Amino acid sequence: MSQQAKKLEDQAKELRSLLNEVEKNTDKENASDEKKANEGHRSREVDILNLPPRKEIHSNKKAPTHIKISVPFKRFLLILTVLLILMLGAYLWFGEDLIQMINNALPLEELI
Repeated sequence: MSQQAKKLEDQAKELRSLLNEVEKNTDKENASDEKKANEGHRSREVDILNLPPRKEIHSNKKAPTHIKISVPFKRFLLILTVLLILMLGAYLWFGEDLIQMINNALPLEELI
């Protein structure tokens, strides 16, 4: 049993030494990370007393262009679009026959 006890002690010593090394490395890394964070924070400091007026900062922004379209004009565009779609569909459906029907129905000599 004495050999097993020695092995256990040796393992415990090895584990403790490994744990101490890991802790030292993590402490060093944490310290370096904190230094980097502090350096970055220092470079971002802004002097509040030397800021330009708010009016100067916000006056350079361009407002987006808004086009206001009235409701009757929207209705007119909708009706025009629907009629255009219907005429295109009729032409595709009937083809040249539609044009001949329109020409036969309205002779130009009678309109003059």
